[in-house]
Amino acid sequence: MKYTSERCNGIKAGFWSPHNKESVVQKLGAIEKDAPALIEAICDQCCQFRGSDKDPETVPERRCDRCPVTTLSGLIQ
Repeated sequence: MKYTSERCNGIKAGFWSPHNKESVVQKLGAIEKDAPALIEAICDQCCQFRGSDKDPETVPERRCDRCPVTTLSGLIQ
């Protein structure tokens, strides 16, 4: 279920929600609580530049600044 929608009325910019504040806060709290560990797991298991099976001597310089997971992490923080 989506909790927000983008405003498209030309008067205000941003987002709005038809849900009450408590339900939005609870959803956001769960995201903020769980997201860092989930993002770390994605990076450790899927990233071609990280992971326990990678030899640090042969792994090229990380390219996390261009990674969509890094962008997602920035939005959550």
